[in-house]
Amino acid sequence: MSERPNIVLFYPDHHRWDWVGYLGLVPVRTPNLDALGERGVTFRSSYCPSPLCSPSRACLAGGVEYAKCGVPGNGANFIGGEDSLYRRLQDAGYHTMACGKFDLGKPRYSWGTDGKQRKEGRGSWFDDWGFSDGIDNGGKWDGYGQYRKGNACPYMTHLESRGLAQAHIDDFMRRKEVLRATFATPLPDDAYVDTWIGSNAIDLINSVPVGRPFFLQVNFNGPHTPFDITESMLASCEGIEYPQPLSPGEEESPARQNEIRRNFAAMIENIDRQVGRVVDHLSAAGKYDDTLFIFSSDHGEMLGDGGRWGKSVPWEGSVGVPLMFSGPGVKAGLRPCGPAENLDIAATCVDWAGGVIPESWDSRSLRPVLEGKAERVRDVVVSALRGWSVATDGRYKLVRGHLKDNPEAMALFDLQEDPGETLDISAERPDIVAGLRDFLQ
Repeated sequence: MSERPNIVLFYPDHHRWDWVGYLGLVPVRTPNLDALGERGVTFRSSYCPSPLCSPSRACLAGGVEYAKCGVPGNGANFIGGEDSLYRRLQDAGYHTMACGKFDLGKPRYSWGTDGKQRKEGRGSWFDDWGFSDGIDNGGKWDGYGQYRKGNACPYMTHLESRGLAQAHIDDFMRRKEVLRATFATPLPDDAYVDTWIGSNAIDLINSVPVGRPFFLQVNFNGPHTPFDITESMLASCEGIEYPQPLSPGEEESPARQNEIRRNFAAMIENIDRQVGRVVDHLSAAGKYDDTLFIFSSDHGEMLGDGGRWGKSVPWEGSVGVPLMFSGPGVKAGLRPCGPAENLDIAATCVDWAGGVIPESWDSRSLRPVLEGKAERVRDVVVSALRGWSVATDGRYKLVRGHLKDNPEAMALFDLQEDPGETLDISAERPDIVAGLRDFLQ
């Protein structure tokens, strides 16, 4: 076992915390994640620092909470610098890489057809962020939209080389006309975006300089909307009944809700297959035992809970994310009850890499929990976006700013008794409100 393991962070987009097979909450089949979970630590209560793509990823990259990340929304770029997660890993001797949707320079749309994020004139934005190499790609809608404007990202360039770009564009144009469309994409399995990202991950692993430990962040585009899946992915999930949303709205029937959740499950199951491909590749190379595997997501997906879809809101489906670690030094089979933030991935990686965790970071190393020496490193975790903020101890959750007409109003929920977050008990439990209020951002 290496003292400084390789690190692979699987980081899908819109992945809900409860949609992993071995948790037993949803009939989604994730055998590769299940195997990693049985070998490692899975947090029962875990949150993202902000449930929107660019802010959440900037928080992780910068090691700080939303209030300090400098990216208030998807219209701002992450600056980078010497205290970024990736630069700190480079300083510790790591070859740092990523593929898929980075979303660190979202409004620039500067991926390039090869995904190298080259600046005008010289250099690359990778240098600012702290990446040694990578293949940055547009998200589902950004890639589609920019291609139509003549700005092709690597995935659209790949589809073009195979004569599939126009079919993909036509499919997405059709999806814009059908709310939450669940029909299959015309793309073959091997051209589907997350399968392509899995192949990029393997190519990057093969490019690591001999003798160097590496960090690789695999940013899958799914299970982000649209709910596009291939014919075989759709067929594999036909006939399965999925749990209905909590407090669903009336715009979708139970049958339609199940169709949408079927497609969501199919995207997750395909991501699991790509996780398996990467794990198998490292196993074949004799690197499995020397690799720390991490699985999380930038934010969740409401998926119809409370009649809501997408992210950007303070409710559990939006702010809750999976968080799992597996690998050398990680105690097998632990399910800590204490709340955690996936922001803490940053300090945990630098700690395991033997690097220096910046004093300016809010991120904390989870290593004591992963080694079975502590139950938690935080008593309260937070999440925030624009005008609202959340603080929770894992059971009780305080929300401020959820009412547009009263931004200072607060509501308290008991997640154990009221998982749908429908009953405000702040008047009945002022003691809990007082204990959580100071943590709000």
